[in-house]
Amino acid sequence: MEPHRSIPVRLASILLPAVAVLAACGGGNETPSAASPSADEPSAAAAVCSELPEIVTAPLTPEGVTALDDATEQAAGAVGDALRALVDGLRASDVAASRAAAQDAEGACADEGVAVTGLAAQVEGSFHLAGASTTPTYTCTGADATSQTLLDVLAEGAVNFEPTLTVDPVAPVPAQGDAFTARFSGSLAVDPDIVASVIEAGITTASLSEVTIRVLPGVGVEGEELVAEVPPATFTLEPDQPVGLDVGPFEQQFTRTDAAGQPVSFEAGPMTITIGAALAGAPIELRLSCEPGGATSATLTEALAHG
Repeated sequence: MEPHRSIPVRLASILLPAVAVLAACGGGNETPSAASPSADEPSAAAAVCSELPEIVTAPLTPEGVTALDDATEQAAGAVGDALRALVDGLRASDVAASRAAAQDAEGACADEGVAVTGLAAQVEGSFHLAGASTTPTYTCTGADATSQTLLDVLAEGAVNFEPTLTVDPVAPVPAQGDAFTARFSGSLAVDPDIVASVIEAGITTASLSEVTIRVLPGVGVEGEELVAEVPPATFTLEPDQPVGLDVGPFEQQFTRTDAAGQPVSFEAGPMTITIGAALAGAPIELRLSCEPGGATSATLTEALAHG
């Protein structure tokens, strides 16, 4: 017969195994630790990498940059660092820095097991050389002796024009050494005081013909100057009515000589104009040779195309 056991011994025989089980399970009053992620569960950085193709689409808008910035807050490590550099480059309109950061992000995502291809190309395609305009002041004198004599009578020897030269945006941004096509247009208005003087002299119609404009390569670009002929136009002269014409567009190919991040500029060049009219029933032609002054440069800088 089994010897009689005391109550404490019997309690110990019951409780000790239970305590052992609790200890093995981390029992007691300790808070159970959170379950560790499964080996198959992607990291936060990998999740962000998977979203990048939907976030970074060309051309990027300011809203797209903001969405990218929000996603960056969820990524850590190399992915987060690359995306933060990308956001900074985009907001600074720095093509080179943005391209490098996008390439770094592609590599960091590959390390996370997520293939993100074409990110750098999408980023680069979001930039352009922003268009620009300038309004130089042209001083025009007679291109021949007869014209100068007429100018001395009608306009005290010289006339001034302030045409506008506009250069369209260039996309994609050309790299150093790349050829690109620049597109130009402009407008030319005759000074109202000149129109009033001509009307006072009895001239009621006038024409603009043989209008030749020139645009020269400036900073960061090389190539042949643009020489463009403008179609003739005829005007009825009335007091307080503007006289002028729109010109272009004209295209010319140039080559970028400076690195990305540097401006590209074009210069307004010399211009010739022939003004035709009838004075006292006799036709006259006023041939003008015009030289630019003042704000002659139209400067293009890199920027987000939808910034």
